[in-house]
Amino acid sequence: MGVLKGELITCRHLQRGVGILGLFLPAILPMTCWFTSTRVWLPSISEYYGSDGRNFLVGVLFVIAGFFFAYRGYANRDNLCSKLASISMMFVALFPATYPNKGVQAIHYVSATTLFLTLAFFSLFIFTKTDNPNTMTREKRGRNWYYRFSGTMILLCMGGMLVFYTALRNTAVASINPIYWLETIALGMFATAWLMKSGWIYPDPDD
Repeated sequence: MGVLKGELITCRHLQRGVGILGLFLPAILPMTCWFTSTRVWLPSISEYYGSDGRNFLVGVLFVIAGFFFAYRGYANRDNLCSKLASISMMFVALFPATYPNKGVQAIHYVSATTLFLTLAFFSLFIFTKTDNPNTMTREKRGRNWYYRFSGTMILLCMGGMLVFYTALRNTAVASINPIYWLETIALGMFATAWLMKSGWIYPDPDD
């Protein structure tokens, strides 16, 4: 029994580490470049692949992708979503948007879109599941509210990216790097929802 408890704690610590990596990735990338030669704020997280922060970006993406691939949920749907998120994240890392080939760029953008949609699905439909809705604790109801808010925000951020790419890309709006900030918000929403799911934020009293 003691071994099982130790394994559970180790798993939760790993979950929290993944959540923290996702939460702080957008902030650390500019910092890795600021102390080297690339002292510019790039338009998107993906474009840091072509900067001095490339190794950090790819490394973090593969660490998180590996965790998602090994993740085991309560149902086949959970496992399918985690595998899809893992493969999409690896494709985002392996097919960079900065590569001068339209095919590679297309794979990157399709993979990134699939990844964000999968993360939204996690928040909206997987994290909110419960065995018995009638016995949900106050904390679980609060977490479910945040999960739905998180998933909705991810979808809204994706909508904002679409609007920018289709209508505002060549306007003055581009000067404030909206894609970077929308990606940061979307990742932050999922990372905090993930940390909440891991029991680090607003857990049940007996956790």
